[in-house]
Parts: sequence; C-alpha cells; structure tokens
Amino acid sequence: MAGYAEAPRGFEPAEITFYTNPFSRGGIVHWMLEELSVPYRTVLLEYGTTMKSPDYLALNPMGKVPAIRHGKVVVTEAAAICSYLADAFPEAYRILGRLDG
Repeated sequence: MAGYAEAPRGFEPAEITFYTNPFSRGGIVHWMLEELSVPYRTVLLEYGTTMKSPDYLALNPMGKVPAIRHGKVVVTEAAAICSYLADAFPEAYRILGRLDG
C-alpha cells in the first residue's frame, strides 16, 4: 500500500488533483474530499488507456486509481489517501467531530 511522509503544510487546498474512474474505489476518496469541504480538481481516467498513459504512469507507476496530487505529494490507494487528507486538513477533520481536541 502506498504511503506518504509528513503531511505538507502551507499548500493551498486548490492544489489537490483527484485522479479517479467512476467504477473504482475513488468513491471513497470523493466522499472524504466532500466531507472535508476542500476544493479539488477531478481528472477522470479510463481503464487501460489514460490510466496507462506515460503522463499518468509518471505520476503513479502502478497505473491505478484513485490517486491524489497535493502540491508535490502524490498519494495512492484509497485508505492511504483518506489518512493523508485527515492529516493534511486537521482543522476540517475536527469540525466533523472526528477528533478530540
């Protein structure tokens, strides 16, 4: 499973690009982005074509979705993305009542 280093600070939420396909587990990530109310741009990819394009493989060598790019950070796999987003936007996550403090 993909992971990430320390969550970036100082990035504008508009810098999130969400790569997905309607028939993928991207729905989980879409839900998280909507719950956090952070702006993002969606890029729809097709299985076997745009997911295997050189441009996307440079971003995600596995050629799978979902994936996000937040500034210079790329995170793949739905669970890792949701964890990353919770860490990257702790204020929004607290508003949802998911954290104490």
